[in-house]
Amino acid sequence: MIMPALTLPFSLIDDVQFAQKNLDNFFTSLPGVNEGRFAPVFWAYFVGRFYIAGHNPLGHHLIHSGLIITICGLLYLLVKRKTGSSLAGVITGLWFIFLAPGWESWYRLSTQEPIQCLFFLLFWLSLTKTKINLWLSGILGMLLLLTKETSAVLLIPLLLP
Repeated sequence: MIMPALTLPFSLIDDVQFAQKNLDNFFTSLPGVNEGRFAPVFWAYFVGRFYIAGHNPLGHHLIHSGLIITICGLLYLLVKRKTGSSLAGVITGLWFIFLAPGWESWYRLSTQEPIQCLFFLLFWLSLTKTKINLWLSGILGMLLLLTKETSAVLLIPLLLP
């Protein structure tokens, strides 16, 4: 799955024009606020990729692939911590990579879900430690909420006993 993604050009829905127009004024005017979309963590990641990779689609896909691989590693750690089984963690990571609904977020570069998933897993992992660091959990929870508008819904199951 990684190899085909690395050869793709930018797609029409990758918001390339948006990032190109907002590289210089990103930190002075947050994008999307006037449209009711407030996701500064995602836009910082998205525009930051343009600072790193420029207009080279391969660079963007490599960074995005690194994010997906990181998510797989976090899934492994979370499942292993909760079940005590390395095999369950490996199966979960593989399931995540090969699950069909995830493909759109794999090939498209402008989806918020991978970054949202990253911060959700980091937040959840911070809550499953034997000694919980409330400051770290709070910061990760805030980053999650500033990644996508719907992130608050993800927190509800974690609050249930």
